Amino acid sequence: MAASRAQHFHTDERGAVAILFGLMIMVCCMSAGLAIDYARILMARNTLLDAADAAGLATARAMVDGKLTTTEAQAIGQAYFAENAKGLSKTHTPVPVPTITADASAKTVTVTAQATVQMTLMAVAGFKTVNVPTSSTVAFDGKDLEVGMALDITGSMNDVPPGGGPRKIDGLKTAFKSFAETLIPATPQIGRKIRIGVQPFSASVNLGKYAAAASNSRSKDGCVTERKTPSYSDNTPTVGGYFQVSADGTANIDPTEGGVGDNRYFCPAPAVMPLSDNRDALVARVNTFNAGGYTAGHLGVQWGWNLIAEDYASFWGASSAPAPYADTQGPKPKLIKAMILMTDGIFNTAYHPDIARKQALAMCANMKAKGIRVFTIGFGLGNTGSEIEAKKTLAACASDPTYFVDASNTADLDAALQSFATVLNKLRIAS
Repeated sequence: MAASRAQHFHTDERGAVAILFGLMIMVCCMSAGLAIDYARILMARNTLLDAADAAGLATARAMVDGKLTTTEAQAIGQAYFAENAKGLSKTHTPVPVPTITADASAKTVTVTAQATVQMTLMAVAGFKTVNVPTSSTVAFDGKDLEVGMALDITGSMNDVPPGGGPRKIDGLKTAFKSFAETLIPATPQIGRKIRIGVQPFSASVNLGKYAAAASNSRSKDGCVTERKTPSYSDNTPTVGGYFQVSADGTANIDPTEGGVGDNRYFCPAPAVMPLSDNRDALVARVNTFNAGGYTAGHLGVQWGWNLIAEDYASFWGASSAPAPYADTQGPKPKLIKAMILMTDGIFNTAYHPDIARKQALAMCANMKAKGIRVFTIGFGLGNTGSEIEAKKTLAACASDPTYFVDASNTADLDAALQSFATVLNKLRIAS
């Protein structure tokens, strides 16, 4: 019997699956542990890098503004790092204290930090912690900044966006305040110009005291529409042609949402505010906005551009005069020009000489050709056919795919404007 058992032992396969399973489960657990802990390391690394970038930009911004000592600027950077590194709590990783090196003579800020990530399943294999280092360097030279903002105040801005929250017009006021406070220092610096201009639009644009110069003194209500002859440029009224007024025709020619031949003319009460570095005055002006009228979005594009167009220097005059385009050129330009278009509607109203969407696209292309960075936001647009086309128009207008944001609610709008402010700050302080 013993001999029989010995003879069959080497061919006995009973229990082999259990042994293989035991070996494989160990490998599977180790693989799962590696995947989980690797994801934790990546999350920590990305959080650290974002925090280091934010700290570097904040420190450089403080040094560019010139109001603080290097030590005070570094303290601001430390605070920004701590705030942006809070996401490390998701991996149960303590927030490290960064080292911020600011060199005023070299005009650079370097932020280094290292986080220690606790391992979970990989600790079984002896890897209890992993050190995750990061480094970010920002070079700055303090460029000037001009931002023309075309802001939709059409009737639908009285609605609550599909994503919920306050009325769109109220959400715009809140988001604009944060944007202005991010870009413009509380005390403007002599020799450094950071200026924002705002042009509200609906079925026309209100130019206030500037309407006479734009219309050859023909505007009776302060508002203007398009030029009759296609120009799609930033030529001044005396060069490109005067802008039309209500007496020149109020019948809609845009069939995008029907209503061809309808009288859609509406002169909004909120008027233009040319380039200014007074953020309190800018915020106060936007806070007066009320909504009404259809969407002649191309008029917003035109006058958002005109706010920062060099040929309009004498038109706006004094401290609101835009600087020359030449200042934006070369390997080390001293100026950044940008236009931000925010709309919640479909371009559906025009009077001369073509539909609104085509006019807007032509102007966006010509604007970008002059080196202007164009940012666009669709606020509370849905997914109907015409709304999808509106988003495509906004995306095509933008200078970069990341410069278009589809914002469904006020929080999204605020985040979009803050992201644009971050981009503009990077452009402004980068060498």
